[in-house]
This record gives sequence, structure tokens and C-alpha cells, in this order.
Amino acid sequence: MAAGLRLLRFPSRTAFERVIDKLDPFHVYAGRHSPEAARKKFFVTNRGLSVTRPLERVELDENLVPLQTLLTNARLWRHLTPKQQSEVERRRLWLSTAIDTATRCVLAALLVENPSAVSAVATLEMAVNDKTAYAEAAGCVTPWDMFGISETYGSDAGAGYKSNQYRSAVSDLGAEALFPTTGVPQMRGRQERFYRSLHDGLFAQFPGRTFENPVAKGNYEAELNAVIDPSELGRMIVRWIVDVYHNTPHSGLGNETPRNAWLRLSKIFPVMPPPDAEINRHIFGLTTTVRIGNRGVRFPGHDYQSSELQRIRRVVRSKPVNIRVDRNNIGHVSVRSDTDTSPDTGWITVPCVTPGYDNVSVEHWIRTASVLRQQNADMAKLAEPVVQQALREIQEFSQAATRRANIAWPVLSTTDYERVNRDLFRNFDFIRADGGAPAVLDTPADDIVANDAPSIRSRPVDATPEESADDNWFTED
Repeated sequence: MAAGLRLLRFPSRTAFERVIDKLDPFHVYAGRHSPEAARKKFFVTNRGLSVTRPLERVELDENLVPLQTLLTNARLWRHLTPKQQSEVERRRLWLSTAIDTATRCVLAALLVENPSAVSAVATLEMAVNDKTAYAEAAGCVTPWDMFGISETYGSDAGAGYKSNQYRSAVSDLGAEALFPTTGVPQMRGRQERFYRSLHDGLFAQFPGRTFENPVAKGNYEAELNAVIDPSELGRMIVRWIVDVYHNTPHSGLGNETPRNAWLRLSKIFPVMPPPDAEINRHIFGLTTTVRIGNRGVRFPGHDYQSSELQRIRRVVRSKPVNIRVDRNNIGHVSVRSDTDTSPDTGWITVPCVTPGYDNVSVEHWIRTASVLRQQNADMAKLAEPVVQQALREIQEFSQAATRRANIAWPVLSTTDYERVNRDLFRNFDFIRADGGAPAVLDTPADDIVANDAPSIRSRPVDATPEESADDNWFTED
């Protein structure tokens, strides 16, 4: 007792707990953990989206793969010395996916270094088109035949999804882009559940996995235990999606498998088919700007020419035009005039002057040209057999596309292609000795006449467009 006041009595533990029990559980949990954790725990769950048709709604998302990968061929790993192995870079990749809401089928899956507008558009393109080649390349037993144009595409508010490039592609498909509330992963519950299943069913089986916190990680060094490269990881992801996930009963579907749900519902509600090759290039092709010259437009290292293109040239004159290039087919490009002085005629298709490049991807052509440049410092002195061998290899690349298809292939941006076009193909050209158009890839090697075979020659530094005639096969800048 002090100053005549009575001492306060300490409440019992039971009384104290009764006071706590009267508090709002939300505030108690937020105080003990965090406001974000409380919002997640007490999130109000309703019936969810009322989706009944396949491709009525597709959800896109990107997640960091909880697995360290080797940025080298895993088959070469055992041949490296311990010092060389320690110097190999390890990296965690991102998995960009698209899932059909009604059937839970995975329509797209791409491994990328970092999410971007380019990866978002590439994922959208993969979701729209047939993926049989990816399934066959991964050795899948069941097909990956879920594709088509959706009515709506939902995603978070990531920079790639909010980009004009992605939103324009969705609009060109005649669909709508939707963005649920930011910071509420529960609004994307189907994607969240898929990634949990992918982690438990696949990623947890490999050494090199990462953990959500230091306590779970313990003393495990994920980088030192990395044993898989991106290409192998891509094949395993495809195999797991197509043969395991699509054929496993799903509680959200009443224990029906995603594949059966797709087959059943698509018979009742036929899906909208993907666009043809030309429209697909118009929508998803990488966009850059070039000027039309006597030889048409040039990219990447090839000339594309047509009479309709030259009519546009007479209107736009020296002003640049937009072109779009299909990553998987450089046989044609799309060209569109977008100037104040010329009417917008829409995208037109312009063929490659050099035949034989249909279904040849930009990546394979860049690799072949890079090898040629490395082996031949002077591009003007390339022997004819060297050129013919390289071109035959391109044809083999095209014929073996199914065996090589992999979701871990790099998704190059327009900036990457423009840099390659500038640095690698600056002095790169195909010409005939008689000045005619080169015919390659469609001519057997035994039928080639020595003085009629195509060769590669660099353009003289002092040559200018004005010095070139219309039938001159040098590059016109």
C-alpha cells in the first residue's frame, strides 16, 4: 500500500484468457503474426467463379521455380573438374503458365529467366496454339491437345501483363484482359493450387530445391546440389503436366481428371480454334521497324519482297514501316504501314526472297549464321560447300523441330533480335554469280552446278543504295 491506496490484485490466467477471447480474432492474429497473414487466414471464401465452358476464362501467372538449375548441359557435368563445376553458374528460373479455369488444364508453360511483356505474350501464344510437338519431344504418352482462343484472360497486375504488347495481343484475339485485385493470391486460387501440386509432385524430387525460409532450409545448400539444366527441367515439367497432372483426379472437378473434363466439356461447348499461321504472326510476331528498299525489307539477314510491298513503298517513301517476325518461321514476315501520310491497309504477308526457310525458327538461323561467322572471319571468302552444308543443317533443324521442342528455349525480345540483326548480319548476304535469285535448301547437293551455287558475300563499305539497281542482291540500308 502506498499513499493510502490499495494494491491492485493480479488477475488469474483464466481471467486474462477470457479477456483475450472477447477480442476480435482478426486483430489478435494480426498482432501475433502480420496484417497480411490475418487477411489471408480470414479471407472470405464464396462459391467462386461460375465458369462452365472450356476457354470461357484462362488464368495466367508467373512463379519462381524453387529449384536451382545449372546453366550448362547436365550431360557434360560429370566430365568437368571440381573447379570447373564450382564456376558453372546456377540460377532459379521463372515458370510462366496459363490454366483453363473450367477444366484446370494447363494450356501453356514456359521457363524464362525473368518475367516480361515478351514472356507474357509468348505464354499467351502457346496457350492459343497446339502443343503436340512439346509433348512428343518430352516423351509424353498422352497428347497435349488443349488449345484455342479464350473469351477472357485473367492475370495479376504484373508489368508484363499490364504492358501494351500483351494487352494488344489479347485484344487482337477478340478477348478481354482481366486483372483481379492486387496482392490477393486467393483470387488466383487455381494457379496457386497448381503450383503447390507441381512443387510436391515434381520439384521436391530433385536435389537443388530451395526452401521458403531459413528454418526449413537448415544447412542445405541448394546451389551446390543443383544437378539439372533448364532443358531437362523443361522436359520434366511437360511430362509431369501432360501425363501426371492432366490424368490425376482433381477435387475441384468432382474427382474428374482435367483431361477428361476437357474432352467432355469441349464436346458440349466447342472451343474457338486458333488463328491460322498468317494471323498468328500478325498478332504474336516480334515487332520492329525497317525501311523498304529496292530489295524489300530485310530481317534477320534475309530479304522479303512482294509487289504489294513496293506499292506501299511508293506511298511511304523513306519512312520506316512496322514488321513482325514469327519466332518459329522466318519464311514470311508481316508488314504494316503506320504513317500519317499513308492509309492503314493492315498487316500484309511478304515472303522471303530465298526459298526454303518455312518452319525455320529465328533461333536456329541465328545459331547457324553465328557458326559461319566464327568459322569464317572474312564472310566474303566463304567456300560454296561451307554455305551449302550450313543451309542443309538448317533444313535438318526444321525437319527435327518436333524432337527439339522445349519450353526452356530462350524467349528473345525485339531488342535482342535487332542487336543480332545489326551485329551478326551486318555484312551477311546470299547472291548468285549470275545475279539471279538464290535457290537454296530445295536443291540436292549433287545437282548443284559449281558456278551456279549460292555464296555469302559482304557488301562493300562504300556501296550506297543509289549505286544499286533493282536486281542487285546486295543489302540496301
